[in-house]
Amino acid sequence: MQTISAANNLIIQINDGHWRLLSGQTNDSTSYVEATASGLTYQPSFARARSLSEGMVAAQAIDRVIVGWETGNWHLGVLFTAEFAQARGGRWCGIARWADEGATAQAETAEAAGKALAATLDKPFRFVPVQMESATEVRPVETAQITPQTMDIPALERPKLPNVQPMTPPIAVSEWALMEDRVGLNWQRSRGWRTEAIGRMIFFGALSIIFGLLSVGELRSNYAPVQPEWLPIVGVIVAVIMAINALYHLGTLIMTNAVQFDPRSRMIRWIRRPMGVVKQVPFERVQYLLVSHAITRREVVNSGGSQTPIERIYPEVWIHAVRDKGDFLEVGHVGQTEGRAVRLPPHEPRHPLELEEIDTPAHQAALYLAHLMEVPVLVEDRG
Repeated sequence: MQTISAANNLIIQINDGHWRLLSGQTNDSTSYVEATASGLTYQPSFARARSLSEGMVAAQAIDRVIVGWETGNWHLGVLFTAEFAQARGGRWCGIARWADEGATAQAETAEAAGKALAATLDKPFRFVPVQMESATEVRPVETAQITPQTMDIPALERPKLPNVQPMTPPIAVSEWALMEDRVGLNWQRSRGWRTEAIGRMIFFGALSIIFGLLSVGELRSNYAPVQPEWLPIVGVIVAVIMAINALYHLGTLIMTNAVQFDPRSRMIRWIRRPMGVVKQVPFERVQYLLVSHAITRREVVNSGGSQTPIERIYPEVWIHAVRDKGDFLEVGHVGQTEGRAVRLPPHEPRHPLELEEIDTPAHQAALYLAHLMEVPVLVEDRG
């Protein structure tokens, strides 16, 4: 039997197709988490802290095992399948961690524990390199909660939004929309935005023609000039300004940007019309999607039976694809959208998106894209 020590006085025992996480402080042999080829079984307190149903998670619901480093710790956890994650509200589930400020002393230990868990579950294993910025796919808030002292404390349960329903395309996000077509998914300007742009182009174009005809007609008229005499000149200037506005909205219609997600070729394409594709990145090069938001206005709607109020929020949202070399590629920027959220502690670190904590069309669209690409989606508050 192989034994591996983990943080918070926990130990991992690996023996004959069994992987167990239990306390290293007492003689209690009860497993906090146990893995077999059938899946994961765990204590009720673990289920509450991870938004899991009590009992077990079948191996079919687990996509892969991941070990990654962030904020001075190596983290071990699993990613659930997209179907299972839709019901749960998130793919990442942390299990154990190892404190390691230098990111080298505990790397082999964490990797060995992760490989053993993956072999037990018969799932792929992924080791996230340290050189990546932000250590991508881990949630230190979750793993820090797994201790013999805190496993049974109900206060660890985070407040949740009631009646959260996952959205599917088409998803309207203010002036943007996530749409399906024969290629895959497109993040593009919404139909409402196009209709509004066409209306403004027609409106300003018509005004420019009207002001132009009236002003030029008055300047060429043989009748007595209007008073004051400079009024036709002002009309010409206004006509030119209206024409520029009409041309501007025509230009925005012609030169729209879009981001295409092609599941067949597993490629993201940034499209700038009329030039075409200006950049493309394989799904495999994307480590995670990052949803950043700054909440500009809050309105408390009710308490939801919790001490933490449930709010109607109006955030500005940015969605980025983060590549394996650490650079951020913008997928979309939404000036303002509307949604719901629970009031969480300020300045939380970047962590996996949970729709039961914040639910807007932008966050729903990002989660749907992440499921399509089979990558995690993290969220951060810029406010």
